Amino acid sequence: MSNKFFSEILIQEQGSPQTPASGMLALFANAQGLHLLNSANQVIGPLGASTTTPPPANMVTTDTAQTISSSKTFTVAPVVPDGAFAIGKINGLQSALDSKYSTANPPPTQPAPANMATLDTAQTFTGTKTFTGLITLPSSSVTLTNISATGTRDATTFLRGDGSWATVSGGSGGTNVVTSTNTTAHKMTVAPVASPPANPVAGDVWLVSDLDTPGAPSSSGTTDLSNYVTLDSAQSLTAVKTFTVAPVVPDSAFTIAKISATGTRDSSTMLRGDGTWGPVAAPPIPFSYAGALTVKAGVFKFPISVACIVESVQITAGTASAGASIIADVNKNGTTIFTTQANRPTLAAGAVLATAPAPAVTALAPGDFLTVDIDQIGSTTAGSDVMVVVRIRRT
Repeated sequence: MSNKFFSEILIQEQGSPQTPASGMLALFANAQGLHLLNSANQVIGPLGASTTTPPPANMVTTDTAQTISSSKTFTVAPVVPDGAFAIGKINGLQSALDSKYSTANPPPTQPAPANMATLDTAQTFTGTKTFTGLITLPSSSVTLTNISATGTRDATTFLRGDGSWATVSGGSGGTNVVTSTNTTAHKMTVAPVASPPANPVAGDVWLVSDLDTPGAPSSSGTTDLSNYVTLDSAQSLTAVKTFTVAPVVPDSAFTIAKISATGTRDSSTMLRGDGTWGPVAAPPIPFSYAGALTVKAGVFKFPISVACIVESVQITAGTASAGASIIADVNKNGTTIFTTQANRPTLAAGAVLATAPAPAVTALAPGDFLTVDIDQIGSTTAGSDVMVVVRIRRT
């Protein structure tokens, strides 16, 4: 080489280079080029050649997978990726976790709060509970005192569809009797759960009968009771709740709107024993003619006190006519309700019972009155003890 420094080194180190002291490197040259020699007699080089010399086998690299067998002490915390250490790689962690809780050593449980509702004990709810789902009660569990309605509830009043206790007025002002009240459609039942799921789904509410294990506790022994029903707070229950024992509720706890029944609920309907809101038929209105029948205009006026309609008209006779039919007529305020006269109540000769076709005029209002005429009698036997019965219904 023309460079004096390198020429001297080539002369000095050519042949057998001397091993440098620990921690030092010696530079020497041979036919392949410049090389470095370390204190372990390991040669690195040639320097500047087109190929590289692999590092020693015990050297740690930055980009290859290696196993470090001896202990390494870091004076500065190393930066490692998230999740780089498994539980088993942390000295003592797995055994510490195993000794914390196991089948033989279960986590501690906390007793349920005193205000938690249970499935199988008698309890009193002081807070308001709002059910957005169907509630099922045992038959006959809702008494009349549990129904919230206006008016006076006694032996003379009945529950109307508008939520009031009221008397039932017929055309004669008489009293009609409702013989039963449907309760099977208004029951709420609860089926106890032997073991609740690990986690309730959205909208579910747990009712747990074992107060010692109300739910899955955390490692601290506390229990998440956010989905439990309490005794003394207002809550909305969205799932169906079934009570196998009739719950005790305050008087007037259920409004009329909470009763499940078919039909239209208004001031003209009553709750029937078959679970239907329907109109109550007024007592029939009888017009009697004792003895042998004669043709005559009606003189006995029957007053109408409530709005109603005529549902049917029947005619009967104790003794049938002969030779001709018995024909009667029903009048509203002096005018026939059978605009088609052929539809008037008629007993054919020899007959003792007949139902007239529907009248053309059926609506009756308070202040109206009804009368009955006898328009025709039998020609050979007049007929006797005749009665015309008008059946009406409140509207």
